[in-house]
Amino acid sequence: MPHVEAASSFEGLLKEFTADLSYVSTINNLECVFTVICNLVTKCESLDEALEMAKVISAKVAQQPNDKPALRLKILFNLYNLLENPYSRFYVYMKALNLSVNGKVTENIIHSFKKIDGFLKEWNIGVSDQRELFLTISNVLRDSKSSAKDSFKFLTKY
Repeated sequence: MPHVEAASSFEGLLKEFTADLSYVSTINNLECVFTVICNLVTKCESLDEALEMAKVISAKVAQQPNDKPALRLKILFNLYNLLENPYSRFYVYMKALNLSVNGKVTENIIHSFKKIDGFLKEWNIGVSDQRELFLTISNVLRDSKSSAKDSFKFLTKY
């Protein structure tokens, strides 16, 4: 299981780096640092290793959803776009979706719901993952009061 060892080592490095972000002078610098960190998933030897790294990065980014949630969401979508494995992409999308709810920035992710059927084909996820996704989307739409009809549509898919 070399990918688990690599992910564990990577997690240690990431923890060390993110322990004190006060030395990063601007939001642009912070975004650049995380762009470099996210790009490390493209250097993995296997898709499993990339998934493990994506889990570590997305967990760290989503850890404090109320602190600069829009920036955190942007970082997660950057990570999403770098991943090759469809399940890894789904995993990061769910982290982004939950971050948007917890950070109260759902308006930044609602536009992606229009493409959800295409995402489902790409991700090829199981029924339980689909149910979790549809329920979360339905709750987001209900809470944002954007469209009761759309919320109901996703709820019936659930």
